[in-house]
Amino acid sequence: MNRPFSPQDLITAAVVLAAALLVPQLFHSIQNAGSIFLPMHIPVLVGGFFLSPPAALVVGILAPLLSGAVTGMPAYPFAWLMAVELGIYSLMTSLLSRRPEMNALAGAMVAGRLVRFLLSMGFYPLVVGVPFSATLVAGALLFQSLPGMALQLLIIPPLVRRIRLARKSR
Repeated sequence: MNRPFSPQDLITAAVVLAAALLVPQLFHSIQNAGSIFLPMHIPVLVGGFFLSPPAALVVGILAPLLSGAVTGMPAYPFAWLMAVELGIYSLMTSLLSRRPEMNALAGAMVAGRLVRFLLSMGFYPLVVGVPFSATLVAGALLFQSLPGMALQLLIIPPLVRRIRLARKSR
């Protein structure tokens, strides 16, 4: 029988999805912390280093949709935008994971934000009913979230290295 995901992928995916639901809860007591610190991005990006590309894509898509259904955050319809963005993050991290951690992470972050920006061009006018503003969207995707992106760049590479060492020592 040909299985689409390995048992290792299924276990890792479950852990990443659980973390993607729990980590944001640590930040939501602070107003706008989700859009500033991007807490759901952290487990999804870390997971990308350890999941196959198809599993990484599925986990990235499911994380914001499950979180939206369970906690109400991210709110719909924005959870759909985030689903595509986090799917790209996790997929790109998985595809680039053979490179040094910082390069894979930076490449995934650029790809995810670019896709989110491009999707926003149609999303805001069609779904939200407001005109697309490149300045507003770029400001939200880049400048408002700079603390979160800095946090990702600071903690994810050493965390990935620690997890890899722990896995080797088993």
